[in-house]
Amino acid sequence: MTFQKLLCSVILSLAALAHASHAEELSGSALSAFVEKTLSKSGIKAEREPLSKTGSDVFAYNVRAKIHGKSDKARTLEEIAAGDAQELRDTVILCFTQEDFVAHQEKIIPLLEHIKKSDTPCAVHALFSALDGNERFAIGSRMAAQNFDDAGRACALLFSFNSDGPTSVQNGSTRNVTPLWLYERVIRSFKQSGIAFSFPGNMISLYRIALLDGEKRMDAFAQSGIPSVFITFRDDGGLESVQDFLDKYDSEGTNVGDTHYFYVPFPSGFFIGETALVRLVLIIGTMSLFLLCAFSFSGKYGAAMKRDFLRTIYFLPLMLAFYAGSFCAGQVAARQIGVPLDLNPVLLLALKFFVAIVIVIALSALFHRLKISIATFTFAHAVVFVAIANIFIFSLFDILFFIPFTIEFIIIYLSRSVRKSPFLLLVLILMILPFDPYVRMLFRGASDETLMLFSLSSLKGNALLALGLFPFMIQLQKILFRLFIYADEKSYPAKKSIVRIFLPSAAGFLLVYAALTQAAQASYRAKTRGTAQTAMTVREEAAESLSASITQSEFQGVRSNHLVINSSQDAFRYNVRVESKGEVPVYDSFYDFFSNGDAASFIIPDFPPKKITIDFTSSATSLIKITVTALYKTEFEGEFVRQSIYIEPNFSSH
Repeated sequence: MTFQKLLCSVILSLAALAHASHAEELSGSALSAFVEKTLSKSGIKAEREPLSKTGSDVFAYNVRAKIHGKSDKARTLEEIAAGDAQELRDTVILCFTQEDFVAHQEKIIPLLEHIKKSDTPCAVHALFSALDGNERFAIGSRMAAQNFDDAGRACALLFSFNSDGPTSVQNGSTRNVTPLWLYERVIRSFKQSGIAFSFPGNMISLYRIALLDGEKRMDAFAQSGIPSVFITFRDDGGLESVQDFLDKYDSEGTNVGDTHYFYVPFPSGFFIGETALVRLVLIIGTMSLFLLCAFSFSGKYGAAMKRDFLRTIYFLPLMLAFYAGSFCAGQVAARQIGVPLDLNPVLLLALKFFVAIVIVIALSALFHRLKISIATFTFAHAVVFVAIANIFIFSLFDILFFIPFTIEFIIIYLSRSVRKSPFLLLVLILMILPFDPYVRMLFRGASDETLMLFSLSSLKGNALLALGLFPFMIQLQKILFRLFIYADEKSYPAKKSIVRIFLPSAAGFLLVYAALTQAAQASYRAKTRGTAQTAMTVREEAAESLSASITQSEFQGVRSNHLVINSSQDAFRYNVRVESKGEVPVYDSFYDFFSNGDAASFIIPDFPPKKITIDFTSSATSLIKITVTALYKTEFEGEFVRQSIYIEPNFSSH
């Protein structure tokens, strides 16, 4: 009897493994059907949401489930009306991709069952989106967000799973940021659940000014006015934090769109909101201007300092122009040397900055050689002035930039009396530290196109770089001048000064610069390692598996086109492009499409059925050319075969 039970358990386990393995190989409409069927078996009523409303072709589709807590069912009409009037968000959408559901259904289904039985104070919807892995945009999430009935009363938690990295919470997408009320509650749920997590909460400025693209699924919901947060769980769990979030959810305060905030990690961690940030900017701005204007020319030597400043008033704009010119020269070197060598954007930027710094060093040496002296006060006052100006200028791009620039200003102001080279170098390092997280995240998360904006900038961009980096360049020149003064004090011959002072200093500079470049490269390679897996290589093949035909008819000056596409094997993607010289190529169609002048392309979901039909209308007088392309997966990961056919129908009404 015991042997029979053991044998039965083994057979059931093998069957379950085979079922899971089969499910992980599914794609397209078969994957959507599996998700729908599995939810129904678990007692969760699922609904289909088509991605392409063609009426006949069966593509992958979103699967949605409405899971209402008891409190939601018991809400009175007065409470609902009050929520509408205050624009409170009392609906939470839990968003999983269908691929993640298949891989982690043993965690997701118990969560949904718990929500279904619990007394949640909000309405809960579950979305299992299809085709969100598309490299162009999150198709399923975009369609779900567009079709959600009451977007003004909803927020979304977007989930993914990762076996390698830590559990993390992301609050930014392109030009959009998670509001503070939602982000803070998610963070609180993680802390109360005792789950270790990471979150780049203070880097949201880079998302808001579109230097970082962020998560495509967050973009899809933001475009429909639904605030969201993106949570990546480790494979070993963490969904209990979602239960805590929903059990303690409160719609009060969800109508506040505060998207400018800063997290202070000590003593126990708290957020500074938008109002407090504005007050801080006003206070720090007033104090810095007072320090600059009132204290700089006061005291025993105030009058002499004022005369020195007025005598060298030209120094500030002249140096700004020179730094901008040095960046332009460095950019020329990067373009002429780095681009032919196919250097990545980080190395191009490093080459550009290196050439610019060498030019600044040469200028400093020339000043010393010609015995052109610049008063120490002029250096100090110029760098303080620009540091204050940068607080206001860069805060115009995003108010949160005032924090690193204010820290930089405080370091500069407190170190005005520093004279010795080692301490000046220490001050330079301290000035870099507030910007280090931004730079590392930019290298790790920005696209190559965005990084190229820094490597190969316009004249305006180089001027902005010169302004932002002015305090660092001045600090570098102060170090150089101290080295020159030290050599003069030692009265070394020129050869001995070079060997004992300048060569060691140059070697140290090269080592530090190489280390910083390597650190930037490490961040950049971490990004490329994550994206390399999705890179597509495509080779052309004759159209042996693909065929297409078209029938046409006319009525009152409008031509109806019935395009039928057939494939003898499952395709990964169809692309259909219609061209018509001098006329609008497509008037209307059941399929979504986008036009670009005299060409139109249909938006067809990935993993289409072998046969699809596209009905569209066009001008009866137009001569159209149709290009049908199919991509087929091969046995190699990331490799595809492309087959194309061309149709030029010659319609005749006779």
